[in-house]
Amino acid sequence: MRFFISSLLLLLSTALWAGECDDNLFSMSAYEKKRYSITIKDVLLDLTRDCHLTILFGDKESKKRINEHLDFVNIKGYTFEEFLSFLLNDHNLFYDYDSKKSILTISYQTTKTFNIDYLNLSEMSTKSTKTIQSGSTGATGGTTGTGTTGTGGGGSSKDTTSITASYEFKFWDELKKGVEHILNNTPGAKGMVFINQDAAIVTVRSTYRGMKKAEEYIEHLMRKMHKQVMVEAKLIEVTYNDSNTKGIDWSQFDVSFNGNIVGDKVKDFPSSMAYTFGYNLNMNGLFNFLKKYGKVKVLSSPKILTLNNQPAVINVGNSLSYKFQTGTLTTTQGAGSAQSTFSIGSTFVGLTLQIIPEITDNGDIIMRINPISSEMIATDAAKDASIVREMPPDMKVKQLTSIVKVKDGQKVLIGGLVQETKGGDDKKVPLLGDIPIVGGIFHSSSKTKTRSELFILIIPTIIHEDNVPTIDEAGL
Repeated sequence: MRFFISSLLLLLSTALWAGECDDNLFSMSAYEKKRYSITIKDVLLDLTRDCHLTILFGDKESKKRINEHLDFVNIKGYTFEEFLSFLLNDHNLFYDYDSKKSILTISYQTTKTFNIDYLNLSEMSTKSTKTIQSGSTGATGGTTGTGTTGTGGGGSSKDTTSITASYEFKFWDELKKGVEHILNNTPGAKGMVFINQDAAIVTVRSTYRGMKKAEEYIEHLMRKMHKQVMVEAKLIEVTYNDSNTKGIDWSQFDVSFNGNIVGDKVKDFPSSMAYTFGYNLNMNGLFNFLKKYGKVKVLSSPKILTLNNQPAVINVGNSLSYKFQTGTLTTTQGAGSAQSTFSIGSTFVGLTLQIIPEITDNGDIIMRINPISSEMIATDAAKDASIVREMPPDMKVKQLTSIVKVKDGQKVLIGGLVQETKGGDDKKVPLLGDIPIVGGIFHSSSKTKTRSELFILIIPTIIHEDNVPTIDEAGL
């Protein structure tokens, strides 16, 4: 059957020997006059005849796909590689051309392996849990009379409330889900994804369209993940001169001389409320302003380099150890005895600062900031370091979470972590102060209350690939 087709395949060169089509330019017009058009197979047959090509098929599906019709085609002056790309890649087919042997291999699906420069971590998580339990337990008792014995009992009930806050990061699982989602939602894409975490590679088998989308996704992901942020944090403690102060009056801070505020005008903040705002401020101006309210002390000034969208954790404090009973061993030799077994546990006391930076496409930095301040509730037993703790110490915890968006190098100030410390001072005259009744004359005591507030100043800086600082340049 002959089709009425207006089709033209022009080789703008007269050389028709094998391999010489590499230097030719190709033009083609194909359109339907009635209801028929040429197919990819028709063009391949012309190339086989005119360019002396050998065509191989990598799978059965590729041999079916070349029967696809070409309609509304009008190209001019394509090189041989451009012509093959249009004919095959644009119609969801892979090809591999060996110019020395003049062999063209066509495949519908292929397999490609991507190197993923990332640590082999199946899960990195932080989790905090608080349990509140209340209930009552009944008692059992009995009365005994002549010939009768009675027992009275009670029941028990428990009410438990659990509060859990957790953060999980599962890179490899999310990577696989992302590639699979792309393959399942790209028209004409079929495929499978295999991940080897130990080798840090991802293998994808798919069609041309699916492979192209998966490759773009992985490359974009790696560009984002490999960006780095230098996070500098200054932990500043202000011990107020007035123990009854309500905190810093930020409306008195002269930003016209010390910097530009980001967002709304600074307002008064209650001392019981945590607050966060950003500045392009001068450090000396900030310290001079804080000194008006009391003694200023920089507790720590750590710097940490982290990858984009990865947590940076800074701990400043102490670890308190304690022992707890894990079980009882009973011996049956002789009279028998029971011995308790113990393990050592620890509790962190101080400040934990977790920061997750994310670099936007326009160069801004979005940070999730989560400072947790903990202190031990002072008791006589807790103060005495010579006493072995047999249970976790009671803790007072203050925590806040904030998400901010700042420019590269802009400062973020976090405050509101107020602490009150009560103490006392006893003075007496030696010997005379110990005399009963009259000793009080030679004895004096006073109580003190100190109020302090912890400020956290965070300065994130994007590290560019062509300008990675040395240790000396980073000030480490």
